[in-house]
Amino acid sequence: MASIRKREGKSGVSWQIDYLEPPTPMQKHVDDEQEAHRAFRHTLIDDSNATLEAVNGHWVISYTGRKRVRQSFKKKKDAQAELGKRVSLIAEKKYLDVKKEYTHTLGDLVDEYTKHFKSQPYFKTKRLFLGNFKKFWGEKTLLSRIITKEIDRYITHLKAKPTMHGKARKPASVNREMACLKQMFKKAVVWDMVERSPFEKLDRKREPENNEKERFLSKEEIRQLLPECADYIRPIVETTIHAGLRMGEVLGLRWKDIDFKRERLFVEKAADNLTKPGGWVDMNADLVALMKRLRPRGRIPAQDEYVFTYRGEHIASVAIGFCAALKRAGIAGATFHTLRHTTASHMAMAGCTPQEVAAQLRHKNIKTTMRYMHLSPKHKKKAASTLIGLTSMKNEPENSMSQIVTNCQK
Repeated sequence: MASIRKREGKSGVSWQIDYLEPPTPMQKHVDDEQEAHRAFRHTLIDDSNATLEAVNGHWVISYTGRKRVRQSFKKKKDAQAELGKRVSLIAEKKYLDVKKEYTHTLGDLVDEYTKHFKSQPYFKTKRLFLGNFKKFWGEKTLLSRIITKEIDRYITHLKAKPTMHGKARKPASVNREMACLKQMFKKAVVWDMVERSPFEKLDRKREPENNEKERFLSKEEIRQLLPECADYIRPIVETTIHAGLRMGEVLGLRWKDIDFKRERLFVEKAADNLTKPGGWVDMNADLVALMKRLRPRGRIPAQDEYVFTYRGEHIASVAIGFCAALKRAGIAGATFHTLRHTTASHMAMAGCTPQEVAAQLRHKNIKTTMRYMHLSPKHKKKAASTLIGLTSMKNEPENSMSQIVTNCQK
């Protein structure tokens, strides 16, 4: 029953309208099992089709209900006019056309997101994230029920959850998963599946990451590793070291991407948002010679033919075979991506500038490159030795800046 009440308070007199909206799908989340069953029995009185479902440690009651609305106005005539308009819309069954009710579920959003982004690089990882979201909240949970408090709860859950290998989850892992969820809700607003994103009021910042990568392979380790690689993996490793590519980029090379005349190769697309979207990478003499040895003999390779194959088939990954080679070589703490760090580090130790390294790795931002610029202890010591004599009290000729730079490059 719709009504208007007069209210008096410290701020003066106001007029409050009070009414029930038309029936719409609703949900109630309860943590305690006994309380959930008690609330469910009470809900069945008004909606015999209500359901109760256990989702990741809490209980969800789905039902059709009517939301009670109360709103205050300073003037009685304004309250009367607004209540009359809303009651009229309800009677004419047009109320929901004015006040939109969002009934899309998390499952709906996951399906829509997958449809639009399944061809995205590394969507395989995002698919794992989507599964985590559904497991935590449940596919049938209304998007409107996932409020800012729920996002905070998921972050806490994620930080406490160990990885599939039983190790503590790193801040970068938390940030990647939350970035995916944030993008999903941003798209949900654009796709008119929810009114607003729960991330709008989130006051948490990204988890601080330690992105400085210290591991790279020394010349001795490279010489130990190459003989231990399988015959089809060794040229892939050599190409990666010389060109500074990622695994997906090197395995995706086709013969049309190799320009022998200009001694360069083309990378089709970026694997992430830190790298420029495709571009040419210069090949040194060793890499040019390697490509010529790999080129099929007695025939011209097809333009779409992959450079690296195994028994005539395209290679999707060499992660397992590469890890086995590392183990045989006695090299610990390295992955295939360490080869990319190795490229940058040896370029830096050879005297290349950060800008030159960034061009080879195709980084958008020089800050990203600096995370890869490692120096061996020998080079660090040589750099420190250039400062010898700066605090000496002896009357010795002062080293010029050009002399210091010369010492660094020796």
